[in-house]
Amino acid sequence: RPHAGQQLVARRMRALLAPPVGMSEISCSHAGCKRVQDSYTLRCTPQVHGIVNDTVQWVSDLLSVEMNSATDNPMVMVDTQTLLSGGNFHAEYPAK
Repeated sequence: RPHAGQQLVARRMRALLAPPVGMSEISCSHAGCKRVQDSYTLRCTPQVHGIVNDTVQWVSDLLSVEMNSATDNPMVMVDTQTLLSGGNFHAEYPAK
């Protein structure tokens, strides 16, 4: 599936399993192996670790937006001497 975190982990695993120079220790240990499939844990790592990567990225992006946002109500614009009322104080995104 084309989930960003899953693709990132799969790229990292391919780089570890098939480095540009020589064979990795894991690749060497599978040379001549007659098994049909690699272990379940190896095959499912991108799916499991991928969602963790996506979640950490989502939380990082959310916190960055929240920390760099004004949430006062009303907002006092000193330079224009105006008050602006809004609903930015609502915390639905951090509560998610």
